Amino acid sequence: MPLLRKKVKMKFIVIFCSMFACLTMPAEDPVIKELTSLETAKHSGTVEEAKKLLKAAIEFRNKKDYEKADNLFKKALLIFNQRLGEYNLYSAGCFHNLGILSGLRNRVVEASWYMEKCKDIYVKIKGPDSLEAARAWSNMGYAYLRRRRVKVNKGLEAYQEALRILKSHFGENNIQVARTYADISRAYALLDDGGKAEAAGKQAMEICKRLKNPETPGSAMVYYICSAYYIRSGQTARAIELIEQAVRIREKSSNSEDSLLLMFRSSLKKLKPKADKLEMY
Repeated sequence: MPLLRKKVKMKFIVIFCSMFACLTMPAEDPVIKELTSLETAKHSGTVEEAKKLLKAAIEFRNKKDYEKADNLFKKALLIFNQRLGEYNLYSAGCFHNLGILSGLRNRVVEASWYMEKCKDIYVKIKGPDSLEAARAWSNMGYAYLRRRRVKVNKGLEAYQEALRILKSHFGENNIQVARTYADISRAYALLDDGGKAEAAGKQAMEICKRLKNPETPGSAMVYYICSAYYIRSGQTARAIELIEQAVRIREKSSNSEDSLLLMFRSSLKKLKPKADKLEMY
């Protein structure tokens, strides 16, 4: 009888440990394992053929044929890796495009993985303080922010590194610097750190005001992103003011079918009923 109890107890421990392992294992592991195989897989073809595949993949992505685009991007990547080694700018371009594609398909884990691979290549080839590295850090930051609370801190760190590089090149008064401050504000907003979110957003908007052309097209996105903190903190009226400013700036440099302009207007349409409702009380 004691032996039976011991066996039952041991069986329970094994089951519990298995369950605990499943709970603690990162959900992204199977995906990352499949994606990592791209580095070791082989595919025949020349660099010129890979360039054609890359061009065709972009065309399929633009036509929203995402499955074909994904397949061609990966084939091109395998050839570039095989012919040029893992660290080359063509492979960086493939990873960047795969990151965009994964984002369009709402595959946020894949997107962040691809953007980080792209960043690693640019840092190694162009240098850790290059503008190419700064852009790659920013793209990686956005990809991780899309994963919300799971990886927001990593996204924030990526934006902070991009900001460091950009300020070393341009100083404080630059539209790319302003945009990165806005991105940092959004990251803090997602982390519910209102004080830092508001401070970074104000810094971004102050830079826009100090520019030679305060309403440069890029400033529209700065004001739009800075609205995130005010939306999240329930300051709807202020958020609407910022998005309306974004719309005014964007209208000066684009047509009515511009995708960003449509996005700004869509956000206003969703927010205005909330503001009207608040004014009734």
